[in-house]
Amino acid sequence: MKELSDLLREINQCTDDDVMEFCEDFVKLQAIFNHTNQFVRSFDKIVFHGGNEPFIIEIVARLVKYLRIRRYLNEENKPIRECEQQLRKITLFMVLNTDASFKYDLARDTRLCHVLQTIPQLTKCLLMNCIWGASLEEYFYEIVAYAPQWFMMQFVDQAVVSMKHAKPYEILDRVEALSKAMYYSICRTDADWKKVDRNRFVERQRTLGKLYDSMMELLRHFHTPDMAKFERWSSLRMHRYKGFALKALFNIVLHCWDLYLNRSLFEVDPKMAIYQIMDEKHVPRQEIPEAYSTGTDSHLMKINNSLLNALQNVVMDVTVDGFMYWADVDLFEQEEASGKEKQTLQQAIGESAYKLCEILKENKVCQHDVLKQLPSIALRPRSQAEKAMDLTMGALMAKLERTKEIFERKMYFNEMIRRGAAVFGNSECLDLIGQNLELVSGDNVRKMVEYDNRTKEADEEAMDADDEDDGPSEETIKLRELILKSIDYLLQEEANSLIKFMIGAYGLEYDLYKTPSLVEQIVEYTNKFSSMQLDDDEFFVPMALIFQSPSLFYSRLTRSLYDASFANANYIYAITRVIARTKTLAVPYLSAQIQSLLSNQFDICRSNSLSVLVLKLFELDLFERNHFLQGYLLEGADEAFRTDNLPAFAEIITLTQLVLDKNLNAFKLDTLRQTVLKLAGIAEALRYNVTRLQPEHPHGVERVGLLEKILKVILGPVRMLRALKEECRIPM
Repeated sequence: MKELSDLLREINQCTDDDVMEFCEDFVKLQAIFNHTNQFVRSFDKIVFHGGNEPFIIEIVARLVKYLRIRRYLNEENKPIRECEQQLRKITLFMVLNTDASFKYDLARDTRLCHVLQTIPQLTKCLLMNCIWGASLEEYFYEIVAYAPQWFMMQFVDQAVVSMKHAKPYEILDRVEALSKAMYYSICRTDADWKKVDRNRFVERQRTLGKLYDSMMELLRHFHTPDMAKFERWSSLRMHRYKGFALKALFNIVLHCWDLYLNRSLFEVDPKMAIYQIMDEKHVPRQEIPEAYSTGTDSHLMKINNSLLNALQNVVMDVTVDGFMYWADVDLFEQEEASGKEKQTLQQAIGESAYKLCEILKENKVCQHDVLKQLPSIALRPRSQAEKAMDLTMGALMAKLERTKEIFERKMYFNEMIRRGAAVFGNSECLDLIGQNLELVSGDNVRKMVEYDNRTKEADEEAMDADDEDDGPSEETIKLRELILKSIDYLLQEEANSLIKFMIGAYGLEYDLYKTPSLVEQIVEYTNKFSSMQLDDDEFFVPMALIFQSPSLFYSRLTRSLYDASFANANYIYAITRVIARTKTLAVPYLSAQIQSLLSNQFDICRSNSLSVLVLKLFELDLFERNHFLQGYLLEGADEAFRTDNLPAFAEIITLTQLVLDKNLNAFKLDTLRQTVLKLAGIAEALRYNVTRLQPEHPHGVERVGLLEKILKVILGPVRMLRALKEECRIPM
């Protein structure tokens, strides 16, 4: 029963992706290798590359032909992404059928035993030539990175040796990928074997030493390459090659440091489960320790320092001529739909140097003398916004439509707005802006407004268009509609700033975007005040209505309060909420209303609600308190008394009393002193000038009542001033 349960567990663990079934591909490969082994060249004789080139070429050609027939490779003999799992299995199939000897008997692995010894055993030399020739190197690198080290170490030495038969640029690609895979393998298989198994620890250290030696042999191709391969190369061709060599070395260094410094982010791709040989499972991410074990860490740092040493040697060989030439070497310039952008070799190297400088500066464990040479070739990477500036309009629009990430969409949207006339004068661009208004900001709307109200002298094209047609163009109408719609998408702070800009640029009475239905919309909004929910989170302020004409909005906002029969506390509270949300905008408009209420026409007498409104505005700190008391209340009281408008005088004195009683300590002493003097003068005149009496006043205003109110207003400030005076007399 135990054997049956073990078998069932193994069956459940196998998936379609990681199982090595003896499929049709293996049958065809078996036929190809059997035939070539019998009629082309016996595999056991292909131990070295020299002298066997014709036979190797023939064997590899037949393998490539089959992969092309199966459409695993394209016309350029490059792997097709959709077929990577089949190619992965084919590569592993060939690796398993080599003449290598392993630490464990692979026949005991139930997932692999049925594919062993099914073809003539490939020599390591022939295996590597098949891998390079059939463009299967990507899957060989996966074996190095994800297979157990006792397995993949059988092929690393031959892979390193085979580099001497490759072309210069092929060497760079292979060295880069193989170095990354070996470093990844060291990081992935890390464990503190010293505490678990002493023998395993010794074996691990020996393996790490061999991997270090192999990586050092690979690095030789950067600082001491085989010069026989560069005979008759021109200086420009050598500059180009050295640039790509430096780029490849930077890629290795940055990759290795990233793995070393970000141990907590280490994760194994689940697709690599096919390389779990002899039950050596990949460690799940949550079980990976935060730091490397002592033995592994020392070898990783040894490799890191060697990489930096090699990089330093190569960087010191960089010449000015070579560095300048790299600016003319484009790495890729593909179609816009590919999503890649143009980049030069100089940019790639300079940005890599900049990134490495930042890493070395930020981490104390990364100290190295190469930091002295790197700044000479370092270039700050361009931001996404800077890269967007180089895009054509078509590419920019395509990226805005295709991109899903909100930050990138916002960046491309801002770039469209920045281009001004090229966008605002194009109907298709305006339609795209309208589809993405959720990305709009106050600065974006400001640019649209500035373009719409540009001077004709600054835009000759606009002048020519106006000559042809007296009315606004279709694009202008669309732009103005977008401006109005955009206000509803702005944060309130952004809308406030935008309207302040409009006031500063076009005056307090501007109405550039006033719609015919604005008055009806304002009335409809204010009619909801009686039943509106006034919670902080739900209260709505129509910034789009204010934007169209602030002066009209604030004048209509308080119009109902001028009706003597109107008495609705909820309405007044709603008005104060609107004003509180738009303080910085409301001041110049409400200042004029306050003046008309407390002076000139003295509209304060028209309704009791207006007095309540004035008091609420004071409590909002809409105006500076000392100015409000002196500039509005006292000046209004003085003017009302001089013009014999005692009802208005009585209302203003009442307001003054309410203001002083609640906020006496908030005023300056000089303001209180001036208040006392002015009101005392009015009281003196009122007391002895009987002509001030108006018995015909409907409310029956009497001299004694007014005097009593004035004295009550004065009482508080007088007591405070007297107390302060007494304190000054007390000796210290």
